[in-house]
Amino acid sequence: MNTQFKRAVGDQWYLVDGSNQRLGRLAAQIAFLLMGKHRPDWSPHWSSNDHVVVINAEKIVVSGNKLHDKIYYRHSGYPGGLKRRSLSEMQYRKPQFALEHAVRGMLPKNRLGRELYTNLMVYSGAAHPHVGQNPALLKGNLNNVRELYAALRLVTPTQSAKPKVGRTTSRSSPSVKPTSTTSSKSRSQKGVKSKNSPPVSRSKSNVSSKNKRTVAKR
Repeated sequence: MNTQFKRAVGDQWYLVDGSNQRLGRLAAQIAFLLMGKHRPDWSPHWSSNDHVVVINAEKIVVSGNKLHDKIYYRHSGYPGGLKRRSLSEMQYRKPQFALEHAVRGMLPKNRLGRELYTNLMVYSGAAHPHVGQNPALLKGNLNNVRELYAALRLVTPTQSAKPKVGRTTSRSSPSVKPTSTTSSKSRSQKGVKSKNSPPVSRSKSNVSSKNKRTVAKR
C-alpha cells in the first residue's frame, strides 16, 4: 500500500535583514527555512521550494577576532596557486560570499542540496529585484529556532502566499442553460410536436374521405 502525503501548494518568499546579525546563527536559520523544516509536512527527500532573500549582507557581524582570523582558501590548480583571503577582505570585495558559503555548507551534499541552494538570494544593500514576489519580512534577530518561529507567527498567510491569477467562478450563481429560440411553428413544419402547441384534432370529414378511398381501391 502506497501512502500519499498532501503537500502545501505554492512557494513562499521570505525577506531577511542581515543588519547586526551573527553570521553562523543566521546561516543556520536560513538553511532551516530552505530545507522546509518549519513546515508540518517536512520530509528529508522533499524540496519545499521556499525562497529566502537576504539584504544588507555587508552589515553581518561575527564574534571575537574572526573578522581577521577566519581565512577562505582556494586553489588555481597549478603549483603554488594557493590563494587565501580573510573575512574582512572578503566582506570588502564580495559581501554576499560569506553568508552564501556558510549556508551552502549547512545544506545536504547531494542534488537536493544543490537545488535548495538556488533558492537563496543574497544582496548587499537594502534594494533587491524581488519586489514582485512580495516577500514576507521576518522581523527580529534570528539567533535560534525559537526566534525564527516567533518571526514566522508574525507573518500573515496573505503576505507569504503567492497571488493566484486566473478566472474566478462564483458558486452562488447557478448555471443557466441556453434556451432554444425555435418557435412552435417551425417545429410543427418539420413534423416535431412542440410542448406548447395544442393537440391536433382530426375532423370527421377527413376520416370519412379516407374510408371512401380505401373502399374504392378494393
